[in-house]
Amino acid sequence: MVTLVSVIVNFRTERWLPRCVETLCTGDTHTIVLVDNARLDPLVLDSLRQMHPMLEYIQCGENVGFGRANNIGIAKALEKGADYIGIINPDVWFEPGWFEPILSSFGSYADYGMLAPLQLEYEGNGLSEWARKVVGAERVSAWRPSHAPLDVSWIEGSAMIIRGEVFEKIGGFDEIFDMFFEDNDLCRRARLAGYKIGVAPDSRYHHLGSGSFGGNHSIERNIRCSLSHLIYAMTDPAKSIAANSCEAAYMLAGLGWGWLAGRHATFPHIAARFVPSLWRKREAIRKKRRRERILAGFVADTQKAQREPTRAF
Repeated sequence: MVTLVSVIVNFRTERWLPRCVETLCTGDTHTIVLVDNARLDPLVLDSLRQMHPMLEYIQCGENVGFGRANNIGIAKALEKGADYIGIINPDVWFEPGWFEPILSSFGSYADYGMLAPLQLEYEGNGLSEWARKVVGAERVSAWRPSHAPLDVSWIEGSAMIIRGEVFEKIGGFDEIFDMFFEDNDLCRRARLAGYKIGVAPDSRYHHLGSGSFGGNHSIERNIRCSLSHLIYAMTDPAKSIAANSCEAAYMLAGLGWGWLAGRHATFPHIAARFVPSLWRKREAIRKKRRRERILAGFVADTQKAQREPTRAF
């Protein structure tokens, strides 16, 4: 029997959790691991347990971050021998029957290691901004049921369904990221390990976005996102160190120009937060880049060996 264990990290998201859990449930074999980075209201927790008896609650005692909290839940899921592990944000809700197309796609296409439902607006049936940019409205409209998933370079951490073997092979989220780009990074490592990533358009869910920030793209959110983007860009194994450095410089210049143009107040935080943060993580960034270049080289050598004919002696 196929088992799915979904990991949800809570941090000030009580407003959306009940709808998420209620629509996420897929049956008696579906366990939900709720990792609490805040202090969830006991009444809310009781209602969630009544809604889904197979809900396990883990209290972190403090905000340990998105990546580390999910890794706690992932470790619990692997202990349970989960065939599939869902990484689910609280500010989402799922349409009925969402899991069956995902499971069918995994069964039919063994080369996919990570799949996501098609992401729609939280209120409404239009494609979300992420779906329009990454998947594409034309590809969605041209897709027909029973076809293969739509290939994408990455899927959002708001709803990722991942084979348990992927985590066993590449590990969980990299905790070098304080917030944001953990999902991009996980997808990049999965691709380096030889897995395909896709979206199953006949499975659908709705995402609000920035639930931990009250649904708003605040300055604090933008600062954290920009910092994580810098680290992600600087550790791309497909690019040279010089190219990574140029991209980082370009991003910093863009933040500075935005501040000078009066669009946002991010640039003053570069000296106060970006530079010290990057300096503290300099060794972790170097090790991460080296690990991923080794992984990319190993996969390339393996694929080359598979393409070459075996010599007879």
